[in-house]
Formats: sequence, structure tokens, C-alpha cells
Amino acid sequence: MTTWSAEEGPRPGDVILAVSKNPKWAIYATLQLISGAPSMYTHAALCLSEDTYLDHRPGGTQIRALSGLSERPAVAFSRNPLTDDQRSAIVETAREYLDSPYTFWRFGYLFGQTFHLGKKIVGALDKKCGEASICSGLILKIYAEAGVPFAGRSLDPREASPGTLSHIGSWAHYQAAPLGFLDPLTAPAEGTRVYP
Repeated sequence: MTTWSAEEGPRPGDVILAVSKNPKWAIYATLQLISGAPSMYTHAALCLSEDTYLDHRPGGTQIRALSGLSERPAVAFSRNPLTDDQRSAIVETAREYLDSPYTFWRFGYLFGQTFHLGKKIVGALDKKCGEASICSGLILKIYAEAGVPFAGRSLDPREASPGTLSHIGSWAHYQAAPLGFLDPLTAPAEGTRVYP
């Protein structure tokens, strides 16, 4: 079980990265590695309050209890400076995205971009995705719409995976136990704080 104290936990507007318990998410960790954003984190979410977060996954966007994250093998919380007004704007904007469509095709788009598969193929993948996104893309869309660049950077929501986010800004990492085959990807970015 992964644990953190109330003081160490996420604040409203913070991004949450998590390692999935589902073995098939290893496919996404591999895709992130191939696309140049190696990371054990295969899911991104957004803290809404001291006990809830916005979770974007297949089936839509929902509000879930933060306590459920303790079942994840590892989590990380963004530690990028945000004002109270920015936090409020992010949370308010996030609530407008409940039931947003999710698409796995965005990973195909990322793969096409990484390996320069040509404008026609990449364009077709982008068109297939439409307004739907993966978890990290929705978070960047929310930040942009709230007028807050994530970690002070302007990123295209179509081109970011959870692995991309894990390499930008400052993070507090919490890991319950070794992650087996994912261990080579567990080294956090230089300058981040790691907690047992």
C-alpha cells in the first residue's frame, strides 16, 4: 500500500501520476519508452479537493476518492508552484470536463509523431481522435483553458503522455514496493524528492 501524510498529499490543481495495478498497462509503459518519455507512470489525474480527484480513462471522466490511490504501487504528486487563484481556476475548469471522451488512438498519434510516419498517417490518427484524449492530454487541456501553463511550459495536449509529464517540473514520489520489470523506469527526474 502506498501512503503519504495529509501535508505531503496533493492539493487542488496538482497533477497526480500513478502506476496501474493492471498488467496490460505495461504496454503503455513500453510505448512511452519507445516514444522517448520513459516512465513507470502510465496514468495521470488531477486533484480536485483534499479527498477527490478527476480521473479520465476509458468509459469517461469521473470524480473518485483520493483514498483509492493508496492501492496503486506508486504515485507522484506535482510540486509546481501555483497560486490559490490558479488552483481555483484549474479545479473549476476540470469540473467542466466530466464525461469527456477517452481514446486509445491518441497513443497511435503519439507513436506516429515520434516515428515520423508522415503527415497523412498522423493527420488521419489525429482526425480519428477528434476531441477525445488520453488522461495526460485532458489535464494539459484543462491547464491551458484555465490559463496556467503546466510547470511554466506550453505543451500540446495531443503530444503528451503521463511519461512526458513525469519529466517536466517537480514531483513528490511515493512507492510502496519494487515494481519488478518497471524498476529500470523508476528513477525520478533529477532534483525530485522521493519518499519511502
